[in-house]
Amino acid sequence: MQAPVLNQSKRCYYGLVAYQEKLSLDKLRLLATGFEELREGSLYMIIGTLLLFIGIAAIYATVGLTLSAGNLVTAVTSVIAGGILALIAAILLLVGLVKWRHGGSYFRQFDPAHYSYAESGPKYMLWSVYIGILALLIVLAGAAARSGGLLGLGVLLIIIAGLVGLIGEILFGIFLLRIKDLSVMYGLNVPDFTIDAVLWFLGIIFELLTFIATILIYMHAGEAVTAIKVAETELAKGGESETI
Repeated sequence: MQAPVLNQSKRCYYGLVAYQEKLSLDKLRLLATGFEELREGSLYMIIGTLLLFIGIAAIYATVGLTLSAGNLVTAVTSVIAGGILALIAAILLLVGLVKWRHGGSYFRQFDPAHYSYAESGPKYMLWSVYIGILALLIVLAGAAARSGGLLGLGVLLIIIAGLVGLIGEILFGIFLLRIKDLSVMYGLNVPDFTIDAVLWFLGIIFELLTFIATILIYMHAGEAVTAIKVAETELAKGGESETI
């Protein structure tokens, strides 16, 4: 039996054929920018998560100690300081999501059919935050006005925000799973984000795992940028029309 023929446009693996698409320098730059934004967004989210944890922990620890000692002024000051730290953390987390969504637009331009979730996932997560903020304002207004209708609307919006956020997280996890296809379809030597995706999905239930997944995304995105830069150099030497 004749052995399978391997060439630059097609590879055969145990009877399965994976077609490697042609890559131009422009398409590689889209990928590089997408991974760079993914990496920067992950860094913002890592720092934001750490600051949020520190802020909340500081509030609980300091308030407990100062109130037991009868020092109300110090307790109030600690709450304000911790609140400011938590607010900064929330802003950094939002910036991280915006970076992810922006980076996702480059993945979508690279391959709309395969990587559109890179943009829509973070977009839904952002919408979840916006709806959550609106819901909180409505709940506060309802409490102030003692309006059951407003309170009910606020609770409904909170539920909707949770569902929208869940959809966004699932879509983003699917995108992470699909990154490995860059190796199969395009022959790019990028890291496998499968473990990142698994931890991300588990993080929907166990929040700590989301943080670990984000750290891995940051690391792997940096490795992917390096790999794509190498591919750019090789393609530039051989001409833009050459298949990698």
